[in-house]
Amino acid sequence: MCIFVSSGIVDAAETASFDSVVLPIFRKTCAGCHSSQMASGGLNLKPLVDSSGTLPDCAKFDGAAEMRQALAGNLPQFARGLAGKLLVYALGRGFEPYDRRAIDTIVHNCEDDGYRFQSTIYEVVRSLPFQSRRGETPKGVTSK
Repeated sequence: MCIFVSSGIVDAAETASFDSVVLPIFRKTCAGCHSSQMASGGLNLKPLVDSSGTLPDCAKFDGAAEMRQALAGNLPQFARGLAGKLLVYALGRGFEPYDRRAIDTIVHNCEDDGYRFQSTIYEVVRSLPFQSRRGETPKGVTSK
């Protein structure tokens, strides 16, 4: 695959990085219309332009590779947060203090598999809160 840039054609297999090849193209040709200042509609490419950030533990990163490295150092904490968010979403209710045991179990069971996302989903579905949830009718909906 090749990418056309104003200075010629760059082979994507070369060591050219996203920041040095693609990002300037986005800034020059796309960001004018597809930035966060865009009034309405269209695709916002702003997240592609700025790939830096800071984690809650104040670790800074610039780009996906650095973010992955920063998260790798905190994988158990990241897995716990992700498991909690997934469980809350799966249950359709807020987090309750008695959910801590289920999250501990989910994270523990995912540890041997390297905290893979697929394993986390599987363990959320296997968890006691998910398995024992009631078929509650949403407010304003009448059952037949």
